[in-house]
Amino acid sequence: MTDKMTLITVKDTGHVLAALSRAADPEAALTPAVLAGEYMSVRYIGNPTGIGYGDNEFQIKPDQLDVVITDLDADVITTPRSFYVDPDKKVQPADASGVTPVFTTNAQIRITVGAVPQECKVRVEIIDVSDPTERQAVTGKIALNATQTVISLRPLKATSVYEVLTLVQTFMPDRRNINTP
Repeated sequence: MTDKMTLITVKDTGHVLAALSRAADPEAALTPAVLAGEYMSVRYIGNPTGIGYGDNEFQIKPDQLDVVITDLDADVITTPRSFYVDPDKKVQPADASGVTPVFTTNAQIRITVGAVPQECKVRVEIIDVSDPTERQAVTGKIALNATQTVISLRPLKATSVYEVLTLVQTFMPDRRNINTP
């Protein structure tokens, strides 16, 4: 039995996407490309009773991932997406107070949270529900003590449904279907 675990995290925001323990040399270095291959498939985030839950997979490329080896924690192994890794590579519980993404236009998305105690990086993955090959990822920041940011997008189809994964540093991931205006 090992006292270490390996975490696959989103490089920008620190969100833990997966956790595993290894019997064979648990502290040996692994790269995101070795663990994820062409991309890390991310599914089943958010409310299991929500519309579209699990219909699509978000694909995060290895260069956008990080691998962190840390002390074994049963809670992180059991519910990895409830945690993030801070800049000092320490595992922290994610804030469950909520993230709210809204398309303000078909070329902008506004992300709202409770006031942040630090500048927080934001990553948004967007999939066109009617054509899952149409996807984009955008990043931004929420300033210290602010509650929102607006991020420009490559224009989306008007009055269409998009599956949106929103990752705000220190907050729980949010996945929902959102209509464009």
